[in-house]
Amino acid sequence: MQLYSLIAIMCVGATAVSGTAINLFRKTGCNNGDFIKTISATPGCHKFDVALEAAEVRTLSTGCTVTLYSDVSCTVDKTAARLDQCVSQEDEWKSYSLDNCKA
Repeated sequence: MQLYSLIAIMCVGATAVSGTAINLFRKTGCNNGDFIKTISATPGCHKFDVALEAAEVRTLSTGCTVTLYSDVSCTVDKTAARLDQCVSQEDEWKSYSLDNCKA
């Protein structure tokens, strides 16, 4: 029974973090015609693997925050990305961080 409880707790924690999804768009404005793909965000700093000028957080796990950056190391032009709001800039977003998630 203890093993089952431990597995259940581990699964719930994994679900909470993996529940953050971000839509990526080629151009500013988050228009459907510029949609590239949806990514499942994971905690920490990550470089985007595509060129994009806009992003929209579609789902956000409990306590998590998403921040976009214009460099690959999550340090330049720190911009908060809010749930269901388009975040655009004419220069490319190059990385994101997912932080403060509660398991």
